[in-house]
Amino acid sequence: LPIGHYDAVAAEWGGFFGNTRYAKIDATHESYWAVTPRVSAGFGVSIGYLKGLDGHLTPITKRYFGGGAGSVRGYEFGSLGPTDASGATMGADRKASGTAEILWHGFDIGQVPIVLSAFIDRGRFYSAEKSAVASVDAGAFGLGISIPVQLGLVRFSFARPNDETLRTQRFQFDARANWK
Repeated sequence: LPIGHYDAVAAEWGGFFGNTRYAKIDATHESYWAVTPRVSAGFGVSIGYLKGLDGHLTPITKRYFGGGAGSVRGYEFGSLGPTDASGATMGADRKASGTAEILWHGFDIGQVPIVLSAFIDRGRFYSAEKSAVASVDAGAFGLGISIPVQLGLVRFSFARPNDETLRTQRFQFDARANWK
């Protein structure tokens, strides 16, 4: 089970050799602690800010797109953010998201520990130039299962989103490689 803290701050400035100028900063914090030898609890917070400089629009490849594993589970990957008049997601210039979860080392299949979890995710993605819908606020809660495999970790999530008008995806999975 995860125990400990993780903090990261990243800053990016674009424009020396390209045709657009922008500044971007991201900050992330995660904390996990042991409740019992087989249970841990944790939370994570992520914020981001993107700004076009010198009259330039923000590059779409640098914008924030929420949804999916690692963001707000229960929504399609990359579907959360301001939209244009046709309803297509444009991405956001600002984001704030968080998660809280309880993890339980449920049982073992041979040497493989199976970890069960209950989670709550929430995110707000907002402020994009020329968007028809300026912001999206979405959340979900659900259950998950994580299975370590030879190359890393496979996680399955079953979520109940709080906004059915958005592009939802109740069942999701992701795989994370562990390179040594």
